[in-house]
Amino acid sequence: SPTATQVKGMFTLTPDGKSVGYTTANITFRDGTSNDIKVNLNSQWKLENGVLTFDKVESDPQGFIPSGHVKRFQIKSITPTGMVIKDLSDGEELYRRKAG
Repeated sequence: SPTATQVKGMFTLTPDGKSVGYTTANITFRDGTSNDIKVNLNSQWKLENGVLTFDKVESDPQGFIPSGHVKRFQIKSITPTGMVIKDLSDGEELYRRKAG
């Protein structure tokens, strides 16, 4: 959300089509306890017809994201402070704030 105070991830898209960053995932253990872990992500990105696609995703810890995983987002809006994207796999709309 545009007003969220906790950062749960960040990524940078470079002009050469690379994406680097991280996300935070909550893991629940067999004993019922849970913990947040940081997952580093590297991928390739492209923008075509208003759809932002991430592929060739690599994660650390390795294998956290399945090999061959592809994510596609429709760009709904972009402002100087962030963007709204729609996850094309499940329809969820997400706000991504510009770092800085």
